[in-house]
Amino acid sequence: MPAVRLATVILFCADVPRLAAFYRERLGLTPTAETSEGWTVLTAGAVEIGLHRIPDEHLPGSRADFQVENNVKLVFEVEDVDTLRTALNAQGVEIGEVRQFPGHPYRTADGRDPEGNVFQLASRSLAEPRLGSA
Repeated sequence: MPAVRLATVILFCADVPRLAAFYRERLGLTPTAETSEGWTVLTAGAVEIGLHRIPDEHLPGSRADFQVENNVKLVFEVEDVDTLRTALNAQGVEIGEVRQFPGHPYRTADGRDPEGNVFQLASRSLAEPRLGSA
């Protein structure tokens, strides 16, 4: 099995700037990305905290299959998201399509653990340096 490393914990929230200000001002966390209405990343030691506005399609009552009781997503950095996704799907673990959002250096794919918690596999695009490299 390929090595994975917990890289980011994403907190889904209603007010990203307010929550980012709380973590900056009260706990001294440092932003690694510009705060916007929908997304920011804060350094918290070896792990980052990503603050992500809850998308409208995931608000309670909008989708019956979405687990609204949990607002946390664990993000595991891996060497090759495509290879691990294929291996996990072959083992019966459903991992969604690999996606990359404009301006985001990671290729990502979401899956669910046996209790329905969402997790994400992420690997840097070939054009981006890997974490921990000089």
